[in-house]
Amino acid sequence: MLRSECETAQLIHCAETGDAANLRRLLGHYGLTRDYSQIPYSRTVLHRACIAGQRECVVELLKAGADPNEVDDNVSTPLHLTINVPEADVDRVENGDRVRIVDSLLQAGAKVDAADHWGETPLHDAATCSLSECMLRLIKAGANVNKASERGRTPLDNAFVSYDDPAKELVNTRKRRRIWPLLLRAGGVSQDYDIDRVKNKPGHDYIHKVVSAGGWKAHEKAHRARLVATFVPKLRIPADVVPLVVDFWAHVGFY
Repeated sequence: MLRSECETAQLIHCAETGDAANLRRLLGHYGLTRDYSQIPYSRTVLHRACIAGQRECVVELLKAGADPNEVDDNVSTPLHLTINVPEADVDRVENGDRVRIVDSLLQAGAKVDAADHWGETPLHDAATCSLSECMLRLIKAGANVNKASERGRTPLDNAFVSYDDPAKELVNTRKRRRIWPLLLRAGGVSQDYDIDRVKNKPGHDYIHKVVSAGGWKAHEKAHRARLVATFVPKLRIPADVVPLVVDFWAHVGFY
């Protein structure tokens, strides 16, 4: 027998507002629905909890058997919907529950390279939204850093997208500056942009350094050497220990 719209509405309300206790009670009473054909975009209760960033509710739904790979009408998975957030929310998201939701979904078996209707993976979305912490989780879980979308764009391409508004472009560059090293370190390449052209844009001095060094690994090696040379005469420790200190203390290659 199909669940009534009222019952589904109650589940969705709890999931979106973070009422994990009542959600748990309703799941125990009703169980999970499998018919979302009447819900906008065919989004499940798990989808709605992920969009709202309600981690405790996501955990309850996964415990109840929610599918971490179920897609909506845009072929977006819970991972996509967790990561694809408005620009205004990016700073809050980086230190909030969405990073932990990504962890919970991956632990539950979410497919890290699932592609949506446009062929974009969660890593594409993390690059677009400048979510460095989510990106780290995805890369660690084995995400393909060079998977191309339907438009032929890799995650690094998404990280280079420009805006016509100079002010917005400056803010965008500052935010995305923190994710370029993560993709480059993981072997990310650009299919859609000329790196030699991108490196000369305002705010792209880091890209210029990487290209001039001959790639990320060469830049990392040169950066480490400079830091070691700086600290050897200043630190009262054996010279062969300084590289270990530098690797522990500094984000080598990230600037």
